Amino acid sequence: MMCKYADKQQEMCAQICALNQRLQEMQDRCFTMKEEHQKDREQLAEECDHLKEVNTGYEEDIEDWEQKYTTLESDYSDLQTEYDDMDETLNKSNQTLAQTKHRHQFQSNMLCSALWVAVTCMVYLMIDQPDTTTPYEWLTEQYHWLNQQGQDENATLLTMSYSMPTMPW
Repeated sequence: MMCKYADKQQEMCAQICALNQRLQEMQDRCFTMKEEHQKDREQLAEECDHLKEVNTGYEEDIEDWEQKYTTLESDYSDLQTEYDDMDETLNKSNQTLAQTKHRHQFQSNMLCSALWVAVTCMVYLMIDQPDTTTPYEWLTEQYHWLNQQGQDENATLLTMSYSMPTMPW
């Protein structure tokens, strides 16, 4: 009977040794896995830190670009306002220029007409009544008559054309 117990004891010892060996192998595998897991964790932590740095860089770049965009938007708004002001000034200048051109053209036409009338009248006076009225007297009369009629722009232009020095005849 003792043999039976010894055999069983030996069998159980063998099983315990096998279990211990399996346990040791599993512990070794666990330790190896734990080391690999720790290495992976460290690598991931390094990669995470690197990605955080990259992300921080991107966030700084985004802030810089947002500031640049805001500055450009403000500059564009200022330039647009300046352009609108300059365009308005140009339009006013063009209107003033057109009015001035029209006025000068009208004045030029009036001056030419006034000179033509004055010369024609002087010629008429010289031919028709050479002894009674001189051209200078006639021009003086016309000048006084225009001054009595009122001082509008056309009358002033006419009077300017009639205020000549004494004629030599």
